[in-house]
Amino acid sequence: MPAMDWTPASAKERLDELFSLALTEGPQRIRWGSRSVMVMAEDDYERLTSGRPGFKAYLMGGPDLNGLNLDRDRSAL
Repeated sequence: MPAMDWTPASAKERLDELFSLALTEGPQRIRWGSRSVMVMAEDDYERLTSGRPGFKAYLMGGPDLNGLNLDRDRSAL
């Protein structure tokens, strides 16, 4: 289900409803000008972020570049 859009004022006035919908219906978006924040259940957050390596581990797990020829081709100069 798509996220419901909230204003900061409506989110503040109906905080219980905001939390309830985040837990039962899915993420809720609070728009603040051109920016927004999402309110989501912890289970949804864990499902989205678990099992992913950190940025450093991701880079270190990349292909082995040993033996790669990095000499610049000067023929086009």
